[in-house]
Amino acid sequence: DNIHALQELSADVRAKAAHLFTIEEAEEVRLSNPKAHAGDMIFRGENPPNGAIVDYWLGTTAAAPVVTVHDASGTLVQTLNATRTKGVNRVVWNLRHAELPVRGGGFGDDDDAPRGGNLPGPYVVPGIYTVRLAVAGKTLEQKVTVKDDPRIDATPADRKIWSDFQMQVAATIRQWGPVGDTLQKAPTVD
Repeated sequence: DNIHALQELSADVRAKAAHLFTIEEAEEVRLSNPKAHAGDMIFRGENPPNGAIVDYWLGTTAAAPVVTVHDASGTLVQTLNATRTKGVNRVVWNLRHAELPVRGGGFGDDDDAPRGGNLPGPYVVPGIYTVRLAVAGKTLEQKVTVKDDPRIDATPADRKIWSDFQMQVAATIRQWGPVGDTLQKAPTVD
């Protein structure tokens, strides 16, 4: 597991308002079913999280941190749900773009109740990304290398076609998802 926070946590770091620790390279792992097989029901340990582990230090809880991921051109890829505990904090980036607003309408007594939740966004293209921690008017950065799932055997050209298609689908969902929500809330005519 990533122990950079333990290795890098010095008196100098503890004296700072914030610090972003080194981030290990991360590998995209595609799961066909997010629920793990129970096997023999004897659990001996916990697998590391699926994604890039981002550890950061906060010297105070006064300011709310913002943790973002950016591609090589500086474009925002994802904003992570940062915690603001004094001390070492951890958030995991799932190596995907921002979630997609796909929700279904409610059924039964409360037809206005949202059902389901957002879908994860498409996987990012393997490469080098920048994680930014913004807190108390200061921005800290660390690079993270994202590698493709080693079980996938695709040429870079095929991978690019697949990624481009996934981003087109995501753009369509982002454009039309809110329209679907509006239509589901429209009054029905008897």
